[in-house]
Amino acid sequence: MKNCWPLNAFWLVCCLFGFSYFALSSAMAQDLLEVPEDREAAQQKDEKQNPAENNKKQIPLGRTITVHSPLNDAVFGRVKNTALDLQRQAVLEDRKAFLILEITPGNSPSHEVQGLAKFLASAPIGDVTTVAWIPETVTGNNAALALVCEEIIMHPDAELGDLGRGAALDQLEQQSLLSLIQKRLNPRVNGALLKGFMDPQVAVFKVSIEQANKGVETRVVTREELRRLQESGVTISDIETIKEVGLPGTLTGIRARALDVLVSQTARQRSDLVSIYNLAPEALRENLSMGGELEIAYLKLNDVIEPVIGNFLIRQIDRSVREGANIIILEIDSPGGYLKTSIDLADKLSSLDSDKVLTVAYIPKQAISGAAIVALGCDEIYMEPTAQIGDAGPIEIREGQAFERAPEKIIGPIRAKLKGLAQLKGRPAAVAEAMTDRKLPVFEVRNRETGQLWYMTQQEIDSEGGKWIQGIQIPESGKDDNEKLLTVEASRAHELKLTEPPVANIEELKERLGISADAHILPLEMTWLDTLLFILNSPTAHFLLIVAGLVLIYVEAHFVSGFFGTLSAFCFLLFFWSRFLGGTAGWLEVILFLFAIVLLLMEVFVLPGFGVFGITGIVLMFASLIMASMTISEVAWGDADSNLTRVSDSFMLIASALTTVIVLAVVFNLMLPRIPFIKELIKPPSFEGAPGHAEDEPHLRPDLVPDHLNSGNFVGRTATTFTALRPAGKIKLDGEVLNVVSNGSYIPPGAEVEIIERSGNHIVVREIT
Repeated sequence: MKNCWPLNAFWLVCCLFGFSYFALSSAMAQDLLEVPEDREAAQQKDEKQNPAENNKKQIPLGRTITVHSPLNDAVFGRVKNTALDLQRQAVLEDRKAFLILEITPGNSPSHEVQGLAKFLASAPIGDVTTVAWIPETVTGNNAALALVCEEIIMHPDAELGDLGRGAALDQLEQQSLLSLIQKRLNPRVNGALLKGFMDPQVAVFKVSIEQANKGVETRVVTREELRRLQESGVTISDIETIKEVGLPGTLTGIRARALDVLVSQTARQRSDLVSIYNLAPEALRENLSMGGELEIAYLKLNDVIEPVIGNFLIRQIDRSVREGANIIILEIDSPGGYLKTSIDLADKLSSLDSDKVLTVAYIPKQAISGAAIVALGCDEIYMEPTAQIGDAGPIEIREGQAFERAPEKIIGPIRAKLKGLAQLKGRPAAVAEAMTDRKLPVFEVRNRETGQLWYMTQQEIDSEGGKWIQGIQIPESGKDDNEKLLTVEASRAHELKLTEPPVANIEELKERLGISADAHILPLEMTWLDTLLFILNSPTAHFLLIVAGLVLIYVEAHFVSGFFGTLSAFCFLLFFWSRFLGGTAGWLEVILFLFAIVLLLMEVFVLPGFGVFGITGIVLMFASLIMASMTISEVAWGDADSNLTRVSDSFMLIASALTTVIVLAVVFNLMLPRIPFIKELIKPPSFEGAPGHAEDEPHLRPDLVPDHLNSGNFVGRTATTFTALRPAGKIKLDGEVLNVVSNGSYIPPGAEVEIIERSGNHIVVREIT
C-alpha cells in the first residue's frame, strides 16, 4: 500500500484540477450565455419601443422615373441624380433600394443610350437594384436600357427586343453592349440572347444539359454555341427554339416568362410593382417637380354634386393645369349628387396625364355615392381614420320624395364605369363594382407565384386560369340583405387596396405628398365669372331672365324700335349662356330655341296667319326653355316618376314666368300710355279731332279705335300701303295706319290694295292691278 501513494496523489491532483476546470468553464459559459440574452432582451426592448422605425427598415426604398424618348442630357441627369441620391439613402439607412425605370416606346441616339446604360451598370450605384418596367412594346435603342437593368418587369402582351429594328447593329455597337451584358447584371439576359436581339440572322436556342449527379442545367445559346456543345459530347436532353434565323429578335412578356429568360415577373399595371417588391405606394410616384417647385392646386367639393358645381370644378381643373399645377388635391366631403355630373368629374380627373399631374382625393369625413365615383377617378385617395367611402349605387326619387335603389338596367353601366376607373388607377375592380352591386360577391385571392394579395370576383378568378388562389369572401359584399352597398372606413379601405394608409389631417397629407410643412395650400378662389354663373343659375335669376325676355318682346311688338328687341335677345343670351356653362343646357336646347325663333318669324313675315309655324314655334320655344332648366342627360338614369318630377318642376318655373308676363302685358297695355316718359315715345291714337293722334303710330289702345274701323264692314274697301308688305306690313285707311298681311305676294309701299278678309285683328289684303 505504501508503494501506491504516488498513484493516489496523482489521481487526487487530477480530480482537483478537473473540478477547478469544470467550475471555471461553467462560470465562463454562464457569462457567455448571459451576453446574448442581454442583447436579445435589449433588441426586443428596442423593437417594442421603435416599431415604426423597424417597419420602415423592412420596406425597401424606391423611386420611379419615366424615360421618355428621345433620351437627352436632361433625362440622363435626372436618372443619374435620382440613382445617386437613392444610393446614399440606402447606405445611410441600411435598406434595400429599387430604381424603377418605365421605358416608353420611341427611339433615341445610340450614344445617349449607351452612356446611360454604362452608368446603370457602374459601381457607384451598386446598392441600388435597377428595374426596367415595360408596359408596352419597346424596340430599337431604347430596348438596350432595359437589357442592362438588373431586373425586367413586362406587361404580358408587351414585346421587347429588335434593337436594330429589322437590321443588324454595327459591330462596334454590338461589342459595346456585349461588354455591358457580360457583367451579368441580369442573370436572365446573356450574350446569346443579346446577339439574337441585335442581329436578325442569329438563331437563339434554350438547351437542357444533363449533368452527372447535378441534375439538369439550362443555357441560352446561339447556333454556333449549340454546335460546339454537341461536338463536346455533353448530353443535351432538350432543345427549344427562342428565335429563328431571319426574324426580328423580340419576346413578349408572357413568352419570356414561360421560357424563364429576360424577365423576372410580368405585371399588368405599374401599381403591381408595389406588391412584387414590397414597396410603399409613394415609391411609384414620380418627382413631378422635375427639379423645380411643386405647383399645388387645392379644390373643395363639400356639397351635393350638382351640374353647376361639377362644371365649376372642371373649369378650375383646366385652369390649374394651364397654370402649371403638377399636384391637384380635391378635398371631398359630399353625400353624392347627380350621377352624370359625378361621372363627368371622375372622367376629367382620370384623363389627366399622371406623369405630369398627380390627382389626389382627400376625404376628411365622407365620399358617398357620386362622391365615391369622383374619388375613384383620382390617382391616390387619402382618408382620415373615421372617414367613409362607398355606396355608389344610384337612387331614384319616388312619389312622396321617397328614395329607392335604381333597377338593374341602370346599375350595369355604372358597374362598367367603376370597373374601368379602378383598372385605370390600379385598384381592385371587384371592390369598386361592389360599391354599386350589393349582390356581387368579392373574394380575397393570392397570386400563386408572387404571393400578391388582391380582390376579385368569381368570374375574374376563373378567367385567370388558376393563377390566383381563392380565399374567403369579404363580408361587405354579396349579401341581398345589406342595408347599404359596400361602404368602408379608412383602415378597411386601405386593406381593400382602394386607398392609401389613413392620414390624421391635412398636415400629414402634405408630408405624404412631399409638400413642405411651411407651404400654405389654400382653396382656389372663385373668379368673377364663376360668381356670375352661380348667380345666373339660381331659380330666381332664371325666372327673371325669362320674364324680362318675354316682356321686352311684347313691348318691341308694340313699339318697333329695335332697342327692346335687342334687350330681349340679351336676356335670352344670358339665360342660355349660364345654363350652357352650368351644365344643364347643351347645343340641342340652343338650336331648338333658335329654330323656334325662325318659325315665328316665318309666321309673321312669310306665311301669314296663326297656323302650323306659329304654334310649332311657340311649343319649341317653351320646350327649349324647359329643357334648359333641367339636366336632360340625367333622365336616362331614372324612371318615369322621377323624370316627371324633374320635368314638372321646370314646367312650373316656365309657367310661372309666362303667367307673370301675361299679367304684366295687361298692366302695360293699360298703363304705358299714361306714363309721362313712355307717353312721349308711344302716343295713343286720337280720333275726331282729339289731340295726340299720330297716323303712322300703331294702336296701343284698341278701345280708342273708331267704330267704323273696329267693325268688319270695311272688307272690300281699298287702301294704300304705308310700308312694303313682305307679306306683313302696314296700310293707311281713312287716315289710320293698320297692320295687315298680303295674300302671299310682295307689295311695294304706295300701292293700291283691297281688303279681302278680316278676322279680329287679322286683316288680309291683295294688290289691285
